[in-house]
Amino acid sequence: MTGGSEHSTPDRGDGEAKIYLRGLVGPALKRAHHLLHSDAGRCLEPLGLRGATYAALSVICDRPDLRQGELAEVLSAERSNIVVTVEALERAGLVTRQRIEGDRRVWTLRATEAGWTLCGEANALMRAHEDRLLTGLSGRDRARLIALLDRIVPPGG
Repeated sequence: MTGGSEHSTPDRGDGEAKIYLRGLVGPALKRAHHLLHSDAGRCLEPLGLRGATYAALSVICDRPDLRQGELAEVLSAERSNIVVTVEALERAGLVTRQRIEGDRRVWTLRATEAGWTLCGEANALMRAHEDRLLTGLSGRDRARLIALLDRIVPPGG
């Protein structure tokens, strides 16, 4: 790689600098993700949650008795990382794990009352967080954005 910016080239006398990444979906998604994700961490921190624990708790609340391996699939996460996340939620008293009778390798997950309460608080914070960051988009624009992203990667897929 040569010196200078990887995002643009100098003006070559035609009065218009070229922005090579403009118009590419990947870099635009990365910038949006960085903005949303870093601010989300600040919103969740007072609740004692991180992005991973919030996502896991939300899915567990949505799908009681979900198997731990299924949680990893839904979140597109490594099973070893899910084990750490679920253990943190369990230590905090937010979820319980129960072995499936007849198969000691498989755990089902269920939110506790404290987990349900905290998930509701976190969801309210996250909606306010997105409302604040996405003020430039109408409700219709946001719905369309979500629909387009869901076409790229279907929910849970």
